[in-house]
Amino acid sequence: MNTTRTDNMRRRRERILNEARKMIASGGFEALKFRELAQRSEVTAPTIYNLVGNKEELLKVLTLGTLENYEILLARHMPCSAADLPVLMADTFRHMIVQEGESFRATALANEKLEAQREKPGEFGFRRAHVRKIIKKLFEQSTAEGLLRDEVDHSLLVEHAVVVQQVAVRDWAHRLISMPAFYRRALGGLYTT
Repeated sequence: MNTTRTDNMRRRRERILNEARKMIASGGFEALKFRELAQRSEVTAPTIYNLVGNKEELLKVLTLGTLENYEILLARHMPCSAADLPVLMADTFRHMIVQEGESFRATALANEKLEAQREKPGEFGFRRAHVRKIIKKLFEQSTAEGLLRDEVDHSLLVEHAVVVQQVAVRDWAHRLISMPAFYRRALGGLYTT
């Protein structure tokens, strides 16, 4: 495929994703209609399916892109002590929310929709894998540094911390809590766990 064609496809795909974020952020998942998305993105509906996929695939792309950005931003400040990692994690989330605003809100709402559609009860799938991996590292490092006794199964701690983070993001995305409240809840959840 030639470079011009590849660049055009990439630009159209980004335009589709940006418009989808705007639609979800302003009206929730129900506002995401492919015909309107196609019109707003200046493409056809089949182009959306070709470049991104169906609604579920679109939500996955939005969610994974944000989680990958989170990991990249976090990695810039690593390694750090286990005592500093919870603050770094919460600060990174807050930075992303401030920088991306409604785009981050759309991702959180998309993630919530994907969570509701999971096929097996208790299955968290790819959506929490990134955050789970980082929190697991936090608990392993905390144990190695003597900040945490190895008396509780780390997998239980990880699941609890992930759920606390998820609830904080969800409440912020639905405008139930402010940014400062989100930060306190996210950070407090890590320390409490």
